[in-house]
Amino acid sequence: MSKAMTLAFFKVDAHNQGVQQFATALGNIRNKPLADREANARGITIRLERMRREMCEGNPIYRGEFSKIVLRDSVDFPSIAEDDGLKELEANKLGYGAAFLYDQKLSIICLQYNRFVFGYTILSAYMHAHDENNGYTFSPILADDAEAKVRNGQVKKIRVKAAAADKFGSESNSMGKSIRELGEMYQAPSITLEISVGRKKDTFLGRIFSEEVIELSNNEALTTLVVTTEEDGPIDLKNLLISDKVEVVDDDKNPEKSYAARANSVLSCWLERRQQIASILEVDL
Repeated sequence: MSKAMTLAFFKVDAHNQGVQQFATALGNIRNKPLADREANARGITIRLERMRREMCEGNPIYRGEFSKIVLRDSVDFPSIAEDDGLKELEANKLGYGAAFLYDQKLSIICLQYNRFVFGYTILSAYMHAHDENNGYTFSPILADDAEAKVRNGQVKKIRVKAAAADKFGSESNSMGKSIRELGEMYQAPSITLEISVGRKKDTFLGRIFSEEVIELSNNEALTTLVVTTEEDGPIDLKNLLISDKVEVVDDDKNPEKSYAARANSVLSCWLERRQQIASILEVDL
């Protein structure tokens, strides 16, 4: 059966110098017994199902799959537990798989992405759950110099829309915090916020807004983020995030074949995008 699959690309950065390399942290989890790889991440159970190290164009890459584990009785989902290919999932559990590829040279992870099922905030929580000393930031990659245009431009207007506003933002981001507080105050699942200088000429929003907008582009609860600058007009940051949608022949009844098909699509997309992303990051391959 052919299915659509979204692939997204994220820069992985450690929170501080004391945090071990992301590939090392993944390897430590992979070396644990299967049952010990499970961890609670934002209220759901995640497991590193498989991972292996390979060489690609002379550089190490790590290919594998995370599973979102759900109890059989809790969802209406086809039973596949008797399939011979299902070697690593426990008989009383099922998993939604998310294939991934991590490029160590660029510190980029290419991830089978669905923010409603498995995204980078869950992945970050999963890594932290396995080791409290490990903290990683996953930053989406923006195309067409979008980040530079926002950071260096004269910003006149910002429009933000967030779903699940009560879970939006952080204490360090005043704009995100305001959205969350509005959602909590009015019990509103969706909040739209627009900040503008209006018709005033030669008047622009402070530089702090540009920095906060760039930080907000990382938030999975965000559905709209448009920044209008004097130089470039409206910049739709959500539509400038680098991602790919591909069709995959996915065999639901055979997890091994399903993973192989999805993993091959991840690899193909990464090879097509690698040079572009390296250029954006200003890294020589």
